Amino acid sequence: EKNGAYAFDKHGKKQYMGIMDDDGQYKLFRTWGAKKYAYVDTTGKLKITVAGVGKSVWTENLIP
Repeated sequence: EKNGAYAFDKHGKKQYMGIMDDDGQYKLFRTWGAKKYAYVDTTGKLKITVAGVGKSVWTENLIP
């Protein structure tokens, strides 16, 4: 903290650099780089994240 390795999120909560979040468990996970990944969750549902593409695009056009 004395080195200033933190920032405040949009809710005003202090977030520290170098802290890993636990994102849960996945059956499968594939990444193509930062903010470009797909995974199958523990219920078998496919989820996709691509920077700059809204989630509704995937939901309406790709994922049944």
